[in-house]
Amino acid sequence: APRPPPPPPPPKLPAVVVCGDFNEEGESAVTQLLTKGDVAPEYRCPSYPGTEITSKVKKQELDTFVDAYPSAFAATSTPCPPSFIAPNLDASFVEGGAAAGGGDEEGGAAQITIRPTPQLQEALAKAFRQLTEGKDEMDQPCVDKWLLTINRQLGRGSEFRSAQAKMEAVAAQGGAGLSLQHFTDCYLSELQEGKFWGVDHDLRQALGCAVAGAGEGPAFQTLFDHIFYGAQGLELLCVKEPLSPPALAQALSGENPLPNEDQPSDHLMQTAVFRFAGSSS
Repeated sequence: APRPPPPPPPPKLPAVVVCGDFNEEGESAVTQLLTKGDVAPEYRCPSYPGTEITSKVKKQELDTFVDAYPSAFAATSTPCPPSFIAPNLDASFVEGGAAAGGGDEEGGAAQITIRPTPQLQEALAKAFRQLTEGKDEMDQPCVDKWLLTINRQLGRGSEFRSAQAKMEAVAAQGGAGLSLQHFTDCYLSELQEGKFWGVDHDLRQALGCAVAGAGEGPAFQTLFDHIFYGAQGLELLCVKEPLSPPALAQALSGENPLPNEDQPSDHLMQTAVFRFAGSSS
């Protein structure tokens, strides 16, 4: 009697890499989805223990993903280097540093109250006087001058949207320009969204009004950037150290912070080499 054909082999999982700037420290719903395969309604992110991330179970069935850099360095029992190094600005910009504000009583997401330091207020006032040439208000040409200086073109950036909204509100009340408080509020909104380095760029590099003491001392460091790979479809061979040990030490100490003459960004390049699972090359 003829034999039945053998069953088809199980389908091979695709070779998948998920990489990029995740802009979040530690465990998150995204890493949970990649490494565990699902995110349930009862899942709580450690950063926001009182916040429901999803009302329905979210699943992915591509593969079980592994974070390449932590995995590679754990195998050698050495600390995983950061992927992001930048001047530490909190204490110079905000009263109480990043701890200003805090979480609600339910343990939910922190509602940050930004209280600018005297040195930040001084830098903003200096920039305002410089842009207005000593006038009490920033009219539309001055606003355009400011936005062109920091963004190089009109119509882009959150500062543009904030400034235009304030100009429209002022015009509705019969006014003609932004006050120092309006200008300050634009930048406090930036800090509210965590854009400390963007504000530092505007004041220090674009406007020449650096905040006193900003960026002095050890740098802020974290692992924002990741290369997740499907462990059943790919085998990790190696990763590249983003900086030499001397360069890393200089960046972390604040002696040569990022970006610098060798590194064009405060995010460091992540590089990994893989081969297809089950292959010999």
